[in-house]
Amino acid sequence: MRYLIVSFVFFLLVILTGCGGGIGLPGVDGLSTAAELNSKAWEEFNNKNFALAEEYFVKSLDRVPSSIEKAEANTGIGWSKAKLNGIRTGQIYFEKGSQHFSAAKMGLAGAYLSNTNQKDYERAVELLEEIGLSSLDFIYKEDHNIGVTNAEAHALLGTLYYYTGNEGAGEAQIRRAKEIDDNVTSCVDQIADQFITN
Repeated sequence: MRYLIVSFVFFLLVILTGCGGGIGLPGVDGLSTAAELNSKAWEEFNNKNFALAEEYFVKSLDRVPSSIEKAEANTGIGWSKAKLNGIRTGQIYFEKGSQHFSAAKMGLAGAYLSNTNQKDYERAVELLEEIGLSSLDFIYKEDHNIGVTNAEAHALLGTLYYYTGNEGAGEAQIRRAKEIDDNVTSCVDQIADQFITN
């Protein structure tokens, strides 16, 4: 009798949740391609539904995505994890997306900074220079709205320059960041207060 009840409950759960092993994502049935799932995921990400966004990105990887779609999904997973649990939790996903997306490079640079070791600082500088940030006139534009402004991107590179011993370039980047920052009480100001004396 007990076996019958357990079997019935298991069968009922399978019917309710589907054979995929989860309750399912709202509206996923109408999304057939990795590109559509990535688009829906970014929509949820922009609405600050980071856990739901992550689920859509993961589902996108099940749809046999192109290399670009796969990199985009991994970038999105990285940023979703970072928003939920800190930048380090996205590192392996940023690595998978960094060949195609500046947002992945930005996330990976942030993760490297948080690792607090010289080699990772140097790797982070390389990534941000690949994006083009070494030019003071470069305007960082996100692939997707990940929440990093142009001023913050320059401030991040400036901080990394300081940590790698290039104080001149670090000061120039942070001064530029402060110049273009439109928020008076931002993290850019806090960084500038730490590194610039006058």
